[in-house]
Amino acid sequence: MKFLRNNNIDPAVNHAIEEHLLKDTDGSFFMLWRNRPSLLLGKNQDAFAELNFEYVESNDIDIVRRLSGGGTVFCDLGNMQYTLITEINSETCGNSFELFSGPVVSALKNLGLNAEFTGRNDILIDGKKISGNAQYKYKNRIIHHGTILFDVNMDMLKGAINSRPIKFTNKAVKSVFSRVGTIREYLPGYDVVRFMNYLSDYVMEFYGIKERDEVDEEILKKAEPYIQRFRDPKWNLGKRYADSIEMSIKYPFGLVDYKLRVVDGKIIDIGFYGDFFSDLETENLRERLIGNDLNTAVLEDVICDLNVDNYINGMNNELLISDLMRMYKGA
Repeated sequence: MKFLRNNNIDPAVNHAIEEHLLKDTDGSFFMLWRNRPSLLLGKNQDAFAELNFEYVESNDIDIVRRLSGGGTVFCDLGNMQYTLITEINSETCGNSFELFSGPVVSALKNLGLNAEFTGRNDILIDGKKISGNAQYKYKNRIIHHGTILFDVNMDMLKGAINSRPIKFTNKAVKSVFSRVGTIREYLPGYDVVRFMNYLSDYVMEFYGIKERDEVDEEILKKAEPYIQRFRDPKWNLGKRYADSIEMSIKYPFGLVDYKLRVVDGKIIDIGFYGDFFSDLETENLRERLIGNDLNTAVLEDVICDLNVDNYINGMNNELLISDLMRMYKGA
């Protein structure tokens, strides 16, 4: 494994670097990096529901959509991101979130902090979230990345991300902002650079890495073909649904936002958004459903050869159809 320190702060460039290392190399990498003020959307999220665009534009905050699922992340130079890229094997093919978050949790514990991995993808200190993580798989390779909140500007975080009412929710859901913390609260003698240097040293020892490398001009040049996607508003903002039936449901596996247009009992358009994770593109599921009658028996037949869990991890065919029928009948 190689350790890479990435000094670029442009989020589009940084995500292009990740994609290049994932798709064009066969090496294993651990990379630390930071972004200028920016919002990183999960692959499946609805930008128009998640973001306060007036605040984002007035504060010159970049918007970039990740390749991975999960929720929206606010970045600035007070916090950092980490990336781990490697091969998928017998150890990493299952639920590897806790495995790949292990070095960060261990590094925090080494400083005497009460850190733990919990839930789907979070790292907590004393019950407060200081890191959210996401993954993306490509062929036989996997990228695991996460944000580490060292000293984020909480006012900008709250201003840029909408606090959304959920129509159907489980009773365990708490306010997102009330449970977010920062590492600086626990390490008053550190600034973000000192902490990054500490984490660099710890991770290198954890994985037995002997040399510290940096993202150089050669890597940047090879990442250029991927930069355009992460600068493209069509990719970053996604589709906006007009005149649609909408419903949001919070499940243990994540928030699912449905957008549904029905004319004369037929599905004219449909979209699946949220902070859920997925192995396959939801666009394939969308295309399968469009044009069919919104009827339980019809939908069961239409998707009988699909495993919906591949498109929305944790969902099953019966639950999806039940949700769609509930939307339609309640419209």
